[in-house]
Parts: sequence; structure tokens; C-alpha cells
Amino acid sequence: MNASIVDVHALTTWRPLKIRQNTMEMAQVGSRRGCALKDSIIFVQSHVPQVMELHTYAQW
Repeated sequence: MNASIVDVHALTTWRPLKIRQNTMEMAQVGSRRGCALKDSIIFVQSHVPQVMELHTYAQW
């Protein structure tokens, strides 16, 4: 299973500890729902610089 935790929109608020907590909770929800984590790719959107780079190019 491939999944992403989409959090870039949340970065407009200044609550970094809450964002980090929510990100971890979302990852835990997937594991509780039976996702085999060893067979999965899960990434956090804000941790992938290419996401924002692509967004910048797409706005042109």
C-alpha cells in the first residue's frame, strides 16, 4: 500500500507541535487499520521537497 500524509496546508498555522502530533496519529491510524507497514510506503508531504517544487512549476 502506498499512502501519503498530506500536511502542507496545515503549515500555514503556527502550531508545529500539534502538526507533528497529528502527523504521528495519522500514521498510527493506518497501522491500526491493518496496513502491513513493512510492505507499505508512507510519506509525509511536507518532508518531500519535490512536492512544493512541483507546485511552484504548476502555477506558471
